[in-house]
Amino acid sequence: MSAGVPPWVVLTGAADGLGGGELAARLEAAGVAVRSAPLLDFAPPERWDALDAALAHLGDYAALVVTSPRAAAAVAERLAACAIDPSAMPPVWAVGDATARPLAAFAPRLAGTREGAALAEAMVAADVGSPVLFPCGDRRLDVLPGRLRAAGRRVDEIVCYRTRLADEATARRALEGAALVVVASPSVARLLAAVAAGVPPAGRPRLVSVGPSTAAALVERGWPADRVAETTTPAALAEAALAVLAADGFNPGMR
Repeated sequence: MSAGVPPWVVLTGAADGLGGGELAARLEAAGVAVRSAPLLDFAPPERWDALDAALAHLGDYAALVVTSPRAAAAVAERLAACAIDPSAMPPVWAVGDATARPLAAFAPRLAGTREGAALAEAMVAADVGSPVLFPCGDRRLDVLPGRLRAAGRRVDEIVCYRTRLADEATARRALEGAALVVVASPSVARLLAAVAAGVPPAGRPRLVSVGPSTAAALVERGWPADRVAETTTPAALAEAALAVLAADGFNPGMR
């Protein structure tokens, strides 16, 4: 890394999430040049009927579980639109505090906010009953619903948002000139690995993974992350990115 030249960090998350905002501001304050290159975005489902019908019968569910802030926000939006009585809400289980936050006004019983697979184990240990309502994206991981089903619970999965992935040409442009790339999801991890398949490891940028599932997807494709952020907060991601850059000789505050 050339002395006095700020490294380029590319943020591949959605423009309204980890593709900019506070994360970019934290990195820029440390003297890093930031480029937002979203490789995925999100859209609502084609129809809300299935989710609205499930929410209208919340009292029939033993638990509601959400694994992303986007899913939680969609549920909160539909609860408000359908004027659902919060007292009908079953215990809510969420992956992390950021995921739980959109449902705070509707969730008098927030049962747990553990991370990842640990949430499913906690639900099984707590003897959560059946059925469980699981609003999710169309590219959701199977870990949580799979574990609950293996423990004999019925899980009603309802898509509440759709993920749209960029094409390979866009992904290739995102890598150009990057010193480090923040990889926002397993699908983005697989896309980037595909377009970099012919590039020797020494010619590839460093990687910071947003969460363990994304890190696992990178390992699967032979391009492991240099660092996995402990949480998905902008502060944790900025810290992880700066640590990787520091290992390459970058001093925070350099201009």
